[in-house]
Amino acid sequence: MATLAEQLNPTPVQQAENEPSIIEEEIVASTVAGADTEQLSDLSEGYEGSLTSTKGSSSFSFWYHRIAPLVRNRQVRVLSVINCILTIINLFVILLIVTSCFWLLALKIKHSQLLERDMPCFYRFKPWSQCSATCWDDGEPMPVMQREIDENKLVMTRGKNFAKCPSNIKEKFIQKAPCNLQRQVY
Repeated sequence: MATLAEQLNPTPVQQAENEPSIIEEEIVASTVAGADTEQLSDLSEGYEGSLTSTKGSSSFSFWYHRIAPLVRNRQVRVLSVINCILTIINLFVILLIVTSCFWLLALKIKHSQLLERDMPCFYRFKPWSQCSATCWDDGEPMPVMQREIDENKLVMTRGKNFAKCPSNIKEKFIQKAPCNLQRQVY
């Protein structure tokens, strides 16, 4: 009587391994060469090239005999040309990506160097406006022209060596100048 462990064991017993699973009639293979054996057999073909060869040339010969039928196939040749063209295109794309990465890295380094440099507050004014009046009447304030800071030309202070730009420079920094007019006395 077998134990529980032997009953649950998935590996078969040695006798079961040696017994044939399907009993068939004995098949006898014929080793006699037929009429077409010589024409169809790979064994009758001799290898091209010399019989005495080095290890390198024998491995080349081995690969040559494996690849030669493929090279003769027209579809394989067309696909090989397409593959070569796509490989060259991929190499150019990879080269372009790597070059772009190095270029962007150089720009980032240059940008960080420029940000570290101390710079004062720079600004440029827009052109002067027209005078507020064409004539300076008696008893009236003097006509003035004014100009504002061009926000597109404003460069804020960088670094610690220069004073900061005023916080309200964009809104309230307006210059006024008197117009050169004669006073009209009545």
